[in-house]
Amino acid sequence: MYKLLHDIESVKQALIYLGPQKVFEIILTSCFLELTDNHVGYGLRVQSCWEHSFGVALVARNLGELSGSVRPELAYVSGILHDVGQVLLMNQCRDEFRQAMQLSADKELDIHDAELKVFGTSHCEIGALLAEQWRFPEPLAQVILHHHDKQIGQSIPLVQIVNLADRICTDVRLKCSAEEPSQHGGNGVYGEHLHELEQQLAAVGVTDLAAFRITLGRLIDEVREAVRTIYS
Repeated sequence: MYKLLHDIESVKQALIYLGPQKVFEIILTSCFLELTDNHVGYGLRVQSCWEHSFGVALVARNLGELSGSVRPELAYVSGILHDVGQVLLMNQCRDEFRQAMQLSADKELDIHDAELKVFGTSHCEIGALLAEQWRFPEPLAQVILHHHDKQIGQSIPLVQIVNLADRICTDVRLKCSAEEPSQHGGNGVYGEHLHELEQQLAAVGVTDLAAFRITLGRLIDEVREAVRTIYS
């Protein structure tokens, strides 16, 4: 992701170039990747699930920067961890989770709704329980619990940012899926509902939609290139 004009020849040089916040993000991202190894999905494209989490993190960070209402680094952390309940279901309830994913694809259901039909609960509630046990900060726990809510107008700005980032990534087909990339369709840049979502972006302080449109295409390319490199 960091295409430099000169070589980095030591860890110290890399740390100075990246800065402490980027290093923290890389460590957190690497730890989350450890939870989602390539075998856990049993037929799922775990690579696509990772694309979604990483995509939400980058888009949320960008929305945080554009809105000024949320610290970008907090938006990134929340984006990476918003689907932590899904990781738990992948590991502990593999067959049922695969069933929910297939139901989501067959019936064109939101994964949250498909999980409710299969489990009677969803990765949002499961993740929130995990966040409570692990003593996550309350704003992050709120993101995990409410990132699929349909109505977010009264939510804290962080929840609104990640909720919108999640919907944006799903709309441009950066989503957890059992399908191969070639089956996703679409142009991969601008989704079917993004114009509608842009109206909601103004509510969280993102007024420079032109800048957002330009950045979104670049972020999508970054996500797919980084994940493709990891899994190759």
